Amino acid sequence: RFLAGVMREFSGRHPAVRFDIYSNNAEHVKERLERGTLDLGVIIGNSDLSKYGTIPLPVKERGGVLVPAKCPLSQRERVTREDLAGHRVFVSKQGVSHGVADWFGEYYDKMEIYATYNLLYNAAMLVDGEIGAALCIEGAVSLYNSPNVIFKPFYPELTARNTLIYKGQPMTRTVSKFIEFIKEHCKEA
Repeated sequence: RFLAGVMREFSGRHPAVRFDIYSNNAEHVKERLERGTLDLGVIIGNSDLSKYGTIPLPVKERGGVLVPAKCPLSQRERVTREDLAGHRVFVSKQGVSHGVADWFGEYYDKMEIYATYNLLYNAAMLVDGEIGAALCIEGAVSLYNSPNVIFKPFYPELTARNTLIYKGQPMTRTVSKFIEFIKEHCKEA
């Protein structure tokens, strides 16, 4: 949402600018930056960013679980690691590579990892079908609007930061202006 607001304001000042949006996990975004097929990327969570210019965005994502509305976990205010022991879960591929198992500790092996996914929408359909629960971030849940699924945050809290990344390669004047525009908005936020 933060970036959408920045894009809207930038477009108001520069109406000829158009955006081409590509959604995927951090590894694919970094791969496309390396190939030069993306100018900018937004990634969530921990990742080696030493090869990139970075702008930490003033947004933190809250981790949790998307559960079927009929599941007993949907009645809880928050879900703990222990609560998910014995449950069938879907885990994002990015979460697997970025330390979700570390946060769960010994309880990670007590969950039934039924499937991995790269975008929540597909996993949310499985949750909607009452097949299991999806470990996810709260911000992605709004993309799947169904009364049959409910997001419950983790306790203790698990958060991840959003970071805009870009290569130091020569970039167009428009991309350079957009990066500076984002930096100014981050200072204000």
